[in-house]
Amino acid sequence: MNKREVVWLIIRLIGVYFAYSAVISALSLFGSIYNYASLPSAVASPKVNNETIRTRQTPPGVNNPEIDSPVKTEINVPIEKAKSEAFKLVFWFVLLTGLYGVAGWYLIRDGKYLFAVLSREEANSEEPKIPQVTSLNL
Repeated sequence: MNKREVVWLIIRLIGVYFAYSAVISALSLFGSIYNYASLPSAVASPKVNNETIRTRQTPPGVNNPEIDSPVKTEINVPIEKAKSEAFKLVFWFVLLTGLYGVAGWYLIRDGKYLFAVLSREEANSEEPKIPQVTSLNL
């Protein structure tokens, strides 16, 4: 094999690697979409306090925090954070799948710019030319 064929082989193998990486990141994308979809929504939902309320004697005019309200509403901050992280992961895998897919497709189909870089041979003009020595003195 000459240098030209070896360079084309290297470019094609790099393209196959990127295509493989695109398939792997696409599978990871499906998993992250499932993870994002399976998280519960982060809307405010009423939470019922099922604890027994103990009453105690309080002076009149003083608010008792134990008896104030049996139904409390909370926004679940960890769920919001988990949804945000899951969405970032989905976006990251979409980006990776696109980049790997485009790079793999280009290198397998064409790859002429990378071929031009890899097969370039620069003539070294710094090396002095060695004069030819002959014994005939012509």
